[in-house]
Amino acid sequence: LFESGLKGLSAWKRVSDNRIYEIQQKNNIEIYKESELTLSHINELGIKNIFLATGSSWRKDGVGRSRRKPVQGLESLQVLTPEEAIKQSSNLSGPIVVYDDEQGYLAGVIADHLSFDEHEVIFITPASVVSPWTESTLEQKRIQKALLVSGVNVICNKTIDKVEGSSLNLKCVFTGEISLLKCSSLVMVTERIPNTTLYDQLVEQENNTEQGVAKHIQLIGDAESPGLIADAVFLGHLAAQSFEEPEQEIQKAMFMREMPSLK
Repeated sequence: LFESGLKGLSAWKRVSDNRIYEIQQKNNIEIYKESELTLSHINELGIKNIFLATGSSWRKDGVGRSRRKPVQGLESLQVLTPEEAIKQSSNLSGPIVVYDDEQGYLAGVIADHLSFDEHEVIFITPASVVSPWTESTLEQKRIQKALLVSGVNVICNKTIDKVEGSSLNLKCVFTGEISLLKCSSLVMVTERIPNTTLYDQLVEQENNTEQGVAKHIQLIGDAESPGLIADAVFLGHLAAQSFEEPEQEIQKAMFMREMPSLK
């Protein structure tokens, strides 16, 4: 888990550690870590039931909640995904802008991590507060306070309109007023795209050739719908529960409700 390497999130590694341990205790499961699976491997092995948890990748073009078209001029800057920013942290020069148009928890953690590494960090978001999603977990005020105390320059209610050289054109979400901000590195935390290349190859093979032998092909986790770690765990569990179940039974289970006795 990438997030477990960030400041304050080391405990999140338990999510994968626990599942790997549980799998290793079972004699009917084989696990191959650090082994990329390809279409030729699947055909060679004759695998018939396939669940693909191939994850997702962060966009670097600025498309997110507030903007559905790429930002112009990004080629003149060093633009990084969250993973790239952390891996290259020691080689980055400031000021580093963390642009949060996902508005979840990750951008705030990235900014805090880079600030802890003694970088000059500027946090920009179209939202009115830092990481607004974390209001649901009662952490928002603590997160914003931590960034301010660590010296992060927080700029709210601004989108990146375009890039000119080493300057960001920031646009106020209310007035449309443009302001300029110098930037050396830009970390985009905006939106993720599901990694579906292998899934697309399998589906195309099943539809267009006689070679396809798979009976069940299903995307799960971030490959189906990018979300939280908890969402990926839930979707994997749901896929296993629903496997080889009649569609009618799956639909029925979705509407099962506890009916407490009122007597």
